Amino acid sequence: MKKRENFCYTGKDVYEGVKLILSDIFNSDIYLTREEIVNILKELIERFDYNIYIYKTWENSYDFIRFLVKMSILKYENQKFSLTEKSKDFRRILMISELDFRKQLFKHVYEKSLTEATRFREFCDFIKIESSGKGFINYKKFQFAKENLLKSKQRTNYGAIDFLKDVGLIEINLKTNIVRISLELFSLIDKNNIALKILKENSISKQIEVEKARELLRSYGLDPDIIKDLEIKQEIIIRSTRSGKFIDFN
Repeated sequence: MKKRENFCYTGKDVYEGVKLILSDIFNSDIYLTREEIVNILKELIERFDYNIYIYKTWENSYDFIRFLVKMSILKYENQKFSLTEKSKDFRRILMISELDFRKQLFKHVYEKSLTEATRFREFCDFIKIESSGKGFINYKKFQFAKENLLKSKQRTNYGAIDFLKDVGLIEINLKTNIVRISLELFSLIDKNNIALKILKENSISKQIEVEKARELLRSYGLDPDIIKDLEIKQEIIIRSTRSGKFIDFN
């Protein structure tokens, strides 16, 4: 059995660190050594009080920089680091819209975690499945996944929860013991199942009018045309009546 891969020893401000790399440190033509990156980061960390781990390991590496390579934000060639083609795209998106950048960064990190940070992926999959169609999960279930799947007390997974908060996937409310989940973000990696989850939970007697279903998906930030995809793939049945069309989950 393959060993489960950890997130990386990044610190709490991993999202801000990625932004610094893209907006303050690199552009498409810059090549830097490991020590040059660390020196620039140290200055920015001191100036803005960021919590980013840049301590040298026994391998003569730095875990935050290793995370950036692991996630294909940076590439390492000929003793120098530079932006990948993917991170150049991220940089362009960030300059236009940070909201869109957060969405695409989450999607990218999740997809890379299928092989590069499997504990992170298992944690995300658990809360995706266990969250309700209204975008909530019980805090006890969330804690179970955090401790048993993500192993968040390990230093190498310490920054993962903060990353998910910063990109907008989770919002923890200890007063209500509820964690709010962004179904819109999860729809970027599993649009059909997220759409079905929303529609089923908001149906009455396992039925919902098509126009109401479209409005509902739109309110969660999903493309209402997903309904057509679900029908084509025979994941839902649409029936017609004199009063209009409705989705039947029976």
